[in-house]
This record gives sequence, structure tokens and C-alpha cells, in this order.
Amino acid sequence: MWNGKQLIPKEWVKEATSFQIKNSDEPEEKRSLSDWGQGYAYQMWRGKNNTVRLDGMAGQFVVLIPDKDAIVVFHANNSNTQKQLDLIQHPDSGNKIGTKPLCLLRYFRKK
Repeated sequence: MWNGKQLIPKEWVKEATSFQIKNSDEPEEKRSLSDWGQGYAYQMWRGKNNTVRLDGMAGQFVVLIPDKDAIVVFHANNSNTQKQLDLIQHPDSGNKIGTKPLCLLRYFRKK
């Protein structure tokens, strides 16, 4: 939405962020543990718990969380990216990533 106008059709967004291609032949039990085994959408990765991810380099991510109406942006240089993504699923777990603060940005749609 921009100034009350829908710029990109909702149907296209739903299709573009939906599962399109399987990216792993591992058993479901193993795939469910990793955000990288959830499949691929339109130039975006599917993640655990209905998330969609745009990947950058070294732990830079934009993670869409439709069920929470939120977007999380990671802009840190990190080598343990699965742990970084797990923080989104369990933010109160006490897990820390390195010694630098984690930056979470949350945007909510205007109603």
C-alpha cells in the first residue's frame, strides 16, 4: 500500500512468496530443522514457519513473516546464519549472535 493504493496485486505477492520449487532431497525430519530446506519461491527462499527470506552476504537477510505482519532485517556480518534465523522463531531463547547487538526492524501495515 502506498497512499491508500495497492501497488502490487495481492495475488501476485501470494504466488511470488509461495513454495515453487523443492530444493532438498533430505527427509522431512531433517529439512524441518533448517531454513535452507524449505524450498524456493520467486527469487526468494522459503523458511521455517511460513517465512520468506531474501539473502545477502554473510548473514544479511530480509525476512518476511506474514503470520506476524512483520519484516525483520539483519545487517550484520555473521557466520552462523541458521542460529541468526532461529532467533526469529525463538527470540526469548537467550541465544546471542557474537558480541554485537542484533538489529531488528519491524514494520506494520497501516490499517
